[in-house]
Amino acid sequence: MNKIAKYREQLLCFLENEEEPDVIWDWVEKQPVLDQPDIFRELKTIFKEKNIQTDTNYSYEINDNFDVFIEKFEDSILDDKLAENLFITEIQRVLSDTTKVKEFLTFTRKALINSILTNDDNNENIWILVHQTIKAEKESGVYDPDNWSAIM
Repeated sequence: MNKIAKYREQLLCFLENEEEPDVIWDWVEKQPVLDQPDIFRELKTIFKEKNIQTDTNYSYEINDNFDVFIEKFEDSILDDKLAENLFITEIQRVLSDTTKVKEFLTFTRKALINSILTNDDNNENIWILVHQTIKAEKESGVYDPDNWSAIM
C-alpha cells in the first residue's frame, strides 16, 4: 500500500467517524512534513468525491481557498527545508576550516552558557546542545573544562 492510499484510508476513517477537524489536523501534523500537502490534496479529492456521490455539499466546504492554502503551506515547508539545508551546508563549510571551527565552538559555548545563566527554566534542549558542543570540542581538540565551569 503506497503512502497516499494509507493516508486516504485514515482520512476516510476520520470522516466516517465524523471526527472534528482538530482531530484530523493533529493527525496530519504527526505525519512526515513533506507528505502533509499531499494529505491535504487527498482530503480535497475525498471531499469532491463525496459531493459528487451525494449530490450535496459535504460537511466541509472545498473551494479555491483550499488550493491556495495547500500551495502556501507546501511553499512554506519547502522554504523551511531549503533554509535548513543551506544552514547545514554552511556549517559543513565552516567545520572544514579548523580556525572557523574553534570560533564557532567558542561562540556556541558562550551562547549556551549565557542562555542557561539568564533563563530560570531548566531547558532540556539547551542541555542537550551543551553536551553535543562539549563532545564536538573534545573531537576537535579544543575542549577545556574550565570554559564550562560557570554551569558545570
